[in-house]
Amino acid sequence: MKLTPQQVAEAFSNGRFLDTYPCMAENITWEIVNEKTLEGKMAVMDNCAQTAAYFETVTTDFKTLNCICSGDFVVINGTAVFINAKNKRTEVSACDMYRFENGQLAQVTSYCIVLTP
Repeated sequence: MKLTPQQVAEAFSNGRFLDTYPCMAENITWEIVNEKTLEGKMAVMDNCAQTAAYFETVTTDFKTLNCICSGDFVVINGTAVFINAKNKRTEVSACDMYRFENGQLAQVTSYCIVLTP
């Protein structure tokens, strides 16, 4: 089943990266603002795998607050709470902007603010 741009964006923003791999353009870019920019599908998938591995070590609670879709663009903002094995809680507020080309995910720009370190 082919995912809509909104479904792809929601999956990516909520850490369900595997669902998004078939929808990624080969020349995708992912800018994680003030941290790094990844270029190419393999680089993005590698970073997704590292992030997913981290998610396996913590309890996660993702909440999508808003999802705005317009043409080839989807914007999602939400929150996440991560609780590690030592019961340390980290809260994050995030916004991801997605651009699609020919039905494929071509660009992601992510803003992430840690509310409680």
